[in-house]
Amino acid sequence: MHLSRFFWFLLSVLLGAAAGLGVGWYLRPAPVGEAALAELRGDFRSDYVLMVAEVFDTEKDVSLAVERLQRLSDTPPARLVQIAVVQAGELGYDRRDLELLAKLAQAVLAGGPAGTPVPTAGARP
Repeated sequence: MHLSRFFWFLLSVLLGAAAGLGVGWYLRPAPVGEAALAELRGDFRSDYVLMVAEVFDTEKDVSLAVERLQRLSDTPPARLVQIAVVQAGELGYDRRDLELLAKLAQAVLAGGPAGTPVPTAGARP
């Protein structure tokens, strides 16, 4: 008798879970929507900047990295990277990730929007 009760209990739980998944996935799924990058939370914005830094580390194309950062916000790309570095430190990102962000920050600060070096004071043309 005890085994029979356990069987029916387990069967009820499994049928209920299957019914819930079926309704949630097939009959009434959550609507799919596109969210703008500007609407991301701060930690996800830092993740996006980190992804740009990872791609930059491979491609070494400052202008493309700047273009990708400009999709995130109207904030200047150098400022976005600086904010991401600070948040990454606060969120406990891995040291390698912090180094990638630092490399991206240096490249964005050293390069203009087109990826050309910004002239320094006292430099000759």
